Amino acid sequence: MLKVSLLVMVLRGMPELYLMFVLMYILDHKPINRFKIMLSTIIMSAITYFVRFLPIHFGVHTIIAIAFNIIFAVYINKISPIKVMSSALIGAIMLFLCEGINLWIVQRFFNVSFSQGSIRTLREFIFSLPALFLFLIIIFIWKKMFNEEEVCTSDSKNM
Repeated sequence: MLKVSLLVMVLRGMPELYLMFVLMYILDHKPINRFKIMLSTIIMSAITYFVRFLPIHFGVHTIIAIAFNIIFAVYINKISPIKVMSSALIGAIMLFLCEGINLWIVQRFFNVSFSQGSIRTLREFIFSLPALFLFLIIIFIWKKMFNEEEVCTSDSKNM
């Protein structure tokens, strides 16, 4: 069981899920629909919050959350199932890498240790925020790359 406070779920989990859905839109080359993303984010936040209370091994909650993420992206956001599956895995891996980099930096340079499995204190929450910002920066860069790629392909078609 990975307990997380409701406050941490709202302040950390919802932005994280929002970014995951944005990434799915970017990878599917769809215009971003903020309403559908917010609806999916709110529902997924509630599901993720309750999944964390299940008596399951560490990591299984992530697989369950990814499965629900895929379902909502396909049925609410109308993103192609193949793109959703690949982008959900890419997003999860990117997020794990961002959290790993953040954890290494915080432990190495600030000598701060985290509780096993979840964020339990305000200090741990604050020190975990750079991972979310790193994830945001990577998605922003990815969006810029795709936008420039689309412009290049449309220019080459006109020639």
